[in-house]
Amino acid sequence: MRVAPAVVQPAQALASKIFAGIGVNIEWHGRFKGCPFQGILISLSLKTSETLEPGALADAQPARGTIRVFYDRISQTYTKAQRPIVLGHVLAHEITHDLQGVGAHSDRGVMKAQWDQSDLMHMTWKPLTFEDQDIERIYRGLSRRGAGALATADATPATVAKR
Repeated sequence: MRVAPAVVQPAQALASKIFAGIGVNIEWHGRFKGCPFQGILISLSLKTSETLEPGALADAQPARGTIRVFYDRISQTYTKAQRPIVLGHVLAHEITHDLQGVGAHSDRGVMKAQWDQSDLMHMTWKPLTFEDQDIERIYRGLSRRGAGALATADATPATVAKR
């Protein structure tokens, strides 16, 4: 079983829009096809163990270039209309961890450790944004990678570059 394209495609577009707001382009590819060497593997889990990072919606492991999105938790917690919005923000959040190479969080915005109801209401109308320190870390990370690339299994591979 896979996550429906009606959820994944708008989520990818939203993640791209969030990054475009800071001058970073994400180009999504199909599955592993065209995945560059420095790609990030993003998998969408449909059966996450309850003991695996309880309460978390995803996990990034920058050293390994992998991201696991616990999609079953998103689908159990959020309405059908909210799922692409939350997934898009989760993708942006975890891709940021990978690009930055650190697990840093901010007090608000995309990189907030835990979003609350106020954040959810905000992201429903307008995407959350990055704090200045998040943007600086993203750009430092992109410089270290040489504007590397992103790859996803269920969501699709993508390439990231500064504009």
